[in-house]
Amino acid sequence: MARRKAPEARLFRLHGELGGEPRVFVLGPGENRVGADPANPIHLPVRQVSRRHAVLRVQGDSVQVEDLGSTNGTFVNGVRVRSARLGEHDWVQFGPVLLTFEELEAGEHELAITLDDRPRTPPPANRREERTTEVGIRPQGAVPWGEVLAACAERLISRWHPDLEDAVARLAAATGASAVAVLSRAASDEVVVHAACGDLAPLALDHLSAELAALWPGEGGSGGVRCAELAGPVTLSAAVAGGPEGWEAALVLAGRGIRPAEHPFLELALRLFRSATVPVPENGRAAAAPTERDLVFPEWHVVGSSPVMTALYRQLATLRRGNIPVLVTGETGVGKEHVVRILHASSDRAAGPLQIVNCTAIPADLLEAELFGIEAGVATGVSRRRGKLRLAHGGFLFLDEIGDMDPALQAKLLRALQEGEVHPLGASSPVTVDVRVVAATNTDLEQRVRDGRFRRDLFYRIAGCEVAVPPLRRRREDIPALAAFFLERAARDSGKRVRGLSLSALQALQAAAWPGNVRQLQRELTRLVAACPAGGTIESALISPALLAETSPEEPVPAGGLELKLQLAALERRLVVRALDATGGNRSEAARLLGITRNGLAMKMKRLGIEAPPNGG
Repeated sequence: MARRKAPEARLFRLHGELGGEPRVFVLGPGENRVGADPANPIHLPVRQVSRRHAVLRVQGDSVQVEDLGSTNGTFVNGVRVRSARLGEHDWVQFGPVLLTFEELEAGEHELAITLDDRPRTPPPANRREERTTEVGIRPQGAVPWGEVLAACAERLISRWHPDLEDAVARLAAATGASAVAVLSRAASDEVVVHAACGDLAPLALDHLSAELAALWPGEGGSGGVRCAELAGPVTLSAAVAGGPEGWEAALVLAGRGIRPAEHPFLELALRLFRSATVPVPENGRAAAAPTERDLVFPEWHVVGSSPVMTALYRQLATLRRGNIPVLVTGETGVGKEHVVRILHASSDRAAGPLQIVNCTAIPADLLEAELFGIEAGVATGVSRRRGKLRLAHGGFLFLDEIGDMDPALQAKLLRALQEGEVHPLGASSPVTVDVRVVAATNTDLEQRVRDGRFRRDLFYRIAGCEVAVPPLRRRREDIPALAAFFLERAARDSGKRVRGLSLSALQALQAAAWPGNVRQLQRELTRLVAACPAGGTIESALISPALLAETSPEEPVPAGGLELKLQLAALERRLVVRALDATGGNRSEAARLLGITRNGLAMKMKRLGIEAPPNGG
């Protein structure tokens, strides 16, 4: 004989206001005493409430309230009682305190995301949004590392002639080193000098390879960069890049000690020089394929763990080097600019600028000057402007929503990208620029080419490689991490205490369609923090009904006019599919979300033609 499953314990609560602040009291099994005495589980510190005012007894699915001889009485729905059974949405009054009784789903009480409930300090009112990617460069001591590295990057990351000698000379002058050399190790273990300045004799190149090998012996370890001082007749500071076979490249400074606080800048300098030199093969073997571990993520970026995001990161890792243009595609709100910032911060142009141009936010007659620049005196009151293409020299130019660019301007942009030079308005001669172009669009750019609204030659120029950012509905596994990040930030910015997000609320968020993608998720969570009572839990009832009712683009409403039966079947199908998706195909959990039995879900799936998910519960 099969054993019957014990029914799940039911949870109940009272909620209302106390002293002008929202309060929630969850009732535990057995007796829950009410009164002004702090020892009571339901503590109501109000003068008109007796120390031992009443008790609520929870037994199974029944809740009974009993007055304990209080002075001002206990009321249920406005009627004074000695004892009464409470029903859903009854209001209970203890003296002047009015609370509403309701049954609570276990998923609403159980937290999926817990927030730190310490007092939060709102940020300064003058906080601004950064529009360029920083790489963490700040002046250290007497060396203006930010300026030095930016100057080196401008000379090293060139499509035509990386000026190694000039960059090395600038580094030596800025650091006060008597000699600087950029080295690599050949297959024969000989030291190859790619660029140098100053007196190389103190470097003792004949013996330097052994010193570098001692600093990076290999021994099967993973690649990276290390900084240290080397033994020699003078002070030698070195940044050494290596891999499993030992050291591979080095930047060595003579006569200048580099303090540990400066090591990150010396490391970045080596990476810049190494990107501009021809890599020496490791015993004829090809280097390992780039992975997402090679990427640099901004501090505020939530790294997705879903399969589609892992594949995206791997693709970005293969595009870190070189100047191939990239076209980033995806729906509105998926985070295309985030992808561009990751690519820039991870690239060999990370020390260079990232300039952003929104092609839809700037009127067409002003966009030309914004891109190419303008000279002073072209028109009355016009001052000189360098233009984004010149400002992006040595770095990235990000053209957001390029599909909306005016056709006449498309031709000028094409010429600038082909020739590597810009002609500012009113200038007598062009200016050479070196930029890597990344464009983005949420439209079908190839269709615009076919329709004659976008130049075919410009499309081929900017679409060297396409990076498609997946919509949020295809990466639902990432929603918990994104929700935790946005909730924490919203709570911190508002200075509000929030207990967290309930399990049912998170399941509802994971089941939503999210046509506005990550941007819509951020906006909704910010609204939820504002709507949540201070110290309370964000429950599914607070989620915008319009959000839960939105139709996924992958499940369009069927044609058929206003035929109710057809439309209801379509809605029913969407809800069932959404519930199965949210629970990973677990039909028992999906049935619970839908409020039906497992057998009822099975019949609906059969009637609606929904296939059973693999490995579903």
